[in-house]
Parts: sequence; structure tokens; C-alpha cells
Amino acid sequence: GDSVNLAIGQGYLLATPLQMANAYAALARGGSLMAPSIVSPTAVQSIGVLKLSDTTHAAILAGMQRVTSTPAGTAYYAFKDEKLPIAAKTGSAENENPDAHAWFVGFTPPQKPTLLVLVMVEGGQHGGTVAAPVARDLIDFASSLDR
Repeated sequence: GDSVNLAIGQGYLLATPLQMANAYAALARGGSLMAPSIVSPTAVQSIGVLKLSDTTHAAILAGMQRVTSTPAGTAYYAFKDEKLPIAAKTGSAENENPDAHAWFVGFTPPQKPTLLVLVMVEGGQHGGTVAAPVARDLIDFASSLDR
């Protein structure tokens, strides 16, 4: 029933792109959940902690890195020649329309992230083939600013 649907992000689970980005930012920070802000705040406000063991956190990061670094990964073809290691998750969000929304969220470098990108394409259907290439362009652009 509902428990199974919620466990895989289906059914009555609703989240905005900002909420998803903040959840993945907490994962990237090892569990520290912060209040999102539009402009860099002078004081960062902690709003909670995700309780993750080091083993669990490492396993999640390893799985997320395989999304972009192995041929079986759903975003591999968008990132196959990327030099930066990227931990990522792709997805498709069902909605009332026939075409699912495509999404991608990723951060780099996985062990000490400085950049998180989330892309959601309404009606895009597949995160790995539609949202991931857009994310790759954003990551490449952000990386070029650091040079």
C-alpha cells in the first residue's frame, strides 16, 4: 500500500525541486540539514540531522557515483567523459499527464561537495536522457567559472 509507494517515491509523496535539492544537500553534507536560502546567508541555520551511519553514507555515495561512472548507470552517457567525480540520482516523477517529469540531482566532488545541481523537466519522461544532459551543461559551466 502507501508504505511501499512512499518508500520508492511514488503515490502521495509530493516534493518541490527545492525540497529535493535540500534533501540531497543534507546527504552530501553527511546528514546536516540546513534551511535553504536564495542568497548566501550570514549565518547558516541548521534545521535537523539525517541519522546516517558512516557505512550507510559511504554505500549511498558509492551507488550515486555509479549512476554517472559505469555503463549501467542511468546518467552514464551524459557524463561518460566528465573528469569530475559526480554522485547523482535520476528519476521520473509521475503526474496526472501521460508523460512523467524527468529529473536529475547530483553533487561534486562526492566526498566534499562544493556544487549541487538539480534539473527537473516537466514531461521529459526520463531523467538520464533528458535532465542529465542539462545538468552536465550546468556543471561544466560552473566548473569553467572556477578556472
